[in-house]
Amino acid sequence: MGGNVAKIAKEDLENKLDESVISKENSLDYKYTDKPKKLKINKAPHGNGMFNK
Repeated sequence: MGGNVAKIAKEDLENKLDESVISKENSLDYKYTDKPKKLKINKAPHGNGMFNK
């Protein structure tokens, strides 16, 4: 169902713009992988004054 909604929205926008909204220039470059990616979390340093009042 969600794919159909996206298709209709895409077609509607293309009709209004009179051009394609998908092209080689604006396509996403990503790869699928089965390996989980570890995310690095940066913590704010203590005593930066932001929450210390």
